[in-house]
Amino acid sequence: MDCGASVSDAPRIELLEILKTRPADHISCRAINLEWLVCSFLDAHPDVEAKQMPTELVVKEIIKPETATQQFRYMDRMRAAGGADAAAVSAGRPMYYISHGWARPFMELVAMLTKHFSAEAQSVWRHGQVVLQPCEVFIWIDIFAMNQHCNLEGELQQLKEVIADAESTLMVVDQAGAVLTRIWCLYEAWQAGRNGPGRLALLSYGTDFESLRKVFIELDVSRAKATVQSDLEHILAEIAADIGVLRMSHDLKDALLASVLNEVPVGEGIPGNVAACDVMAKGGLMCQLHGRPVESELLYRHELAGRERVLGMEHPDTLNSVSNLANALQFQGKLVEAGPLYQRALAGSEKVLGAEHPITLSSVNNLATLLRAQSKLHEAGPLYQRALEGREKVLGVEHPDTLTSVSNLASLLRAQGKLGEAGLLYQHALAGRKKVLGVEHPDTLCSISNLASLLQAQSKLGEAEPLFLRALEGGEKVLGVEHPITLSSVNNLAALLFAQGEYSKAAPLFLRALMGGEKVLGMEHPDTLTSVSNLACLLQAQGKLGEVEPLFRRALAGKEKVLGAEHHDTRICVINMASLLID
Repeated sequence: MDCGASVSDAPRIELLEILKTRPADHISCRAINLEWLVCSFLDAHPDVEAKQMPTELVVKEIIKPETATQQFRYMDRMRAAGGADAAAVSAGRPMYYISHGWARPFMELVAMLTKHFSAEAQSVWRHGQVVLQPCEVFIWIDIFAMNQHCNLEGELQQLKEVIADAESTLMVVDQAGAVLTRIWCLYEAWQAGRNGPGRLALLSYGTDFESLRKVFIELDVSRAKATVQSDLEHILAEIAADIGVLRMSHDLKDALLASVLNEVPVGEGIPGNVAACDVMAKGGLMCQLHGRPVESELLYRHELAGRERVLGMEHPDTLNSVSNLANALQFQGKLVEAGPLYQRALAGSEKVLGAEHPITLSSVNNLATLLRAQSKLHEAGPLYQRALEGREKVLGVEHPDTLTSVSNLASLLRAQGKLGEAGLLYQHALAGRKKVLGVEHPDTLCSISNLASLLQAQSKLGEAEPLFLRALEGGEKVLGVEHPITLSSVNNLAALLFAQGEYSKAAPLFLRALMGGEKVLGMEHPDTLTSVSNLACLLQAQGKLGEVEPLFRRALAGKEKVLGAEHHDTRICVINMASLLID
């Protein structure tokens, strides 16, 4: 695998030449070294750690009071002090721009930077370059580099130049991922991403991946927040005049994915430390969220091999890696490969964490979903029920995972023909997700689509159509036009139009779903094969029989290979083929 990009010293040398031309008082020459921050600043201000002061409080109680007399930047105070303080200020040396949220503890930022520039982490993301010592790492942090006593509007206009001068912009992602909801941080990440690959890095050490998943999916520049309303208005106006907030949201997701993949170690070797495994896991997640399942699988395979080597076979992080890989395989329709992994994850979680631990309950749910995909409905039912009851008890009835269990049980009931019971649960899941996640969250959109499919199964086509349209429009806006969930919505709407006899409207949608599936999911993915079969059914209804047989044969052969001869979907393909031969 060669997901990472080899990094040479050439960009660093080029930036150094640029910085040499900057005057000493230029905004790009106001970085401090990491050693001074950790050893001098924090030693002199122990309350920062003892009281876990948020950055905004550090500014209020330390930065402003200590620069109040001269009304200048903290950087100017350091230069005036001379000695070690003055030596800690950059002078034409490459630096890293730090993007962070002021509401978070300042020590969280320090911990992230310390971790990122540890020898172990650098051995991963610097791709074999010489490891930098703390005194060699210069970081540009706004609270030290900008005057906190005056209107910052003039200096803020220069931030683009600082980001362009920086070797990389490091976005410090907090535990809740709140930084991805702040307009300044999103703007900084966007500017960094525009400067080219490798110029943005996502610092998420210790961040819960589920939180990162949620925030990434919901990333919407138009809903970003700012402490100062005028800042928000100014930035949104600039974005609107440039590429627009919707395009920026998608560009940001692309930039964040590129930043993660840039850290992935080059080569085929199994990761040799936890830091490398974490990068693989983060890359796998980001590829999965981008609808790139093949790359996600490769990264998860390497992550799992690394954790087995470093942590052991039964460590909770290893078991989580097992589930990650199984999920990636199932997403691609590789159900037979996914099964033993889900079984292993469940058995290991029950042994190590206990039967009611949330991770164990997730493993129960995952295995049930696989069994349902294999049409083993009677085996899936008790597991779905166990997951739902456990999550209601441990997490609460409105927790997103609990609502997922409600939705999954509804889908099982629908597959069993119990449409009335399924409808009540689908309504419950939709109402809960609207309340907890919001109307545009992908899970909410899936609930809308599920309810529409149920209405279609009940022949309530007029009620189903606006829901299918709403799910499609939401998917295109939030996830993009080629994301698998969006393509599923395209297929669903096409199927409804087909059922209504609107063949001319259904045809381009079926074709779009098929072409998108082939590109994103692959030629043999079950969803792609379903699109093949759907298009064939439409052509058959239009009397274009000469074009139909190759498509039916392809769908049948693919389903037999991927799902097995006894699977429900395979049997439908057999029936379709038989109907053609009879005709």
